[in-house]
Amino acid sequence: MTNIGNVPGVNPGLANLGNEPQATPANTPGANVALDGFDVTGQGIERVLVDLGIAASDPNFSLDRYPASARAELSSISSALSSGDTDQVQSQFANFIRSNNVHQYQDVNALVQQVLRESYMQNTEDLRHYAEKVRSFNEQKSLIRDYLSELRQHSTSSREAAIAGGTTGDDLETAGLSGGFSFQTSGDNAAAAQALGLTDGLEGATTIQGLDDLIAKWEDKLNTIGDDAQLANVDLQNMLQKQQQTLQMMSNISKALHDTAMAIIRKIGG
Repeated sequence: MTNIGNVPGVNPGLANLGNEPQATPANTPGANVALDGFDVTGQGIERVLVDLGIAASDPNFSLDRYPASARAELSSISSALSSGDTDQVQSQFANFIRSNNVHQYQDVNALVQQVLRESYMQNTEDLRHYAEKVRSFNEQKSLIRDYLSELRQHSTSSREAAIAGGTTGDDLETAGLSGGFSFQTSGDNAAAAQALGLTDGLEGATTIQGLDDLIAKWEDKLNTIGDDAQLANVDLQNMLQKQQQTLQMMSNISKALHDTAMAIIRKIGG
């Protein structure tokens, strides 16, 4: 697992995203489930750039001075930076400087910042996407566990009532359910319950056997979501590693891009 505590721009709270929330106790219906809290915004990009030794943005610089094709080319360079191919990034940036007649030191500095900024933001958005997936899966698992807990309690109480009424053996399976049943979902998890198809009732089960079949169905569903959650956690950890690598690369390539551009400008100036 990646240690992200010292990575600029990544909130250390993300390290706990894989921790699943605890299921709400069955005897406290409607209690709030403690879901993962996370923030992928971390430090602002300006702070990250300063940490990399790059001056703050020039307020007088605007990408609008470049045509749409040039701005698209910069975005392509930012994407290449995320891929880790530094040679490709330097080559593309050199071509950009030549083809767009960049000749001012201030412009070079601002363009380097733009490449780093966009690459960082692209990576952060990817990280946010995977973090949301992990949180969603954990929320679904917690909800299903709560539901299963109440179903099992209802099954147990129905069996006890049937036995108390003199029903034994195989007849227990066809015995009717005792009392009413209603699974409460709060406003926070109502959307997740709807997405899962999780109702507040017994889905038509009227006997103990029917209830046991319903329990088995949701146990299978829980196992499936558990597998998906594990894969999502792996994806998230990979993205955390990728962001760490991108930030480390930024530190190395920012000077290289600047030196490349300035060498071209000096050559043009003769």
